[in-house]
Amino acid sequence: MMTNTPSAVLGVLNSKIIQWYFPKIATDLGNGGVRYFKQFVELLPIPKFNEKIEKQVEKLLQEKDYKSIDKLVYELYRLEKEEIDFIKAI
Repeated sequence: MMTNTPSAVLGVLNSKIIQWYFPKIATDLGNGGVRYFKQFVELLPIPKFNEKIEKQVEKLLQEKDYKSIDKLVYELYRLEKEEIDFIKAI
């Protein structure tokens, strides 16, 4: 269980890009799912956040505005339009 985790990290972990990336680095369960073992979660490249981004993600999480969270995460990772389109296609 993740306690005292900043909202921005939770936003990243629940973003579409991590849904795409995590199965590529973790072992699967054989039925298409993956388990979030610590050894694999630690491999995730979590971007640096400032207080402004933290508050913005917290607000978006409260509003359950997951599309805006995804958009913000794409910006944090500095993804190009083609990369975003690829991720959205999953």
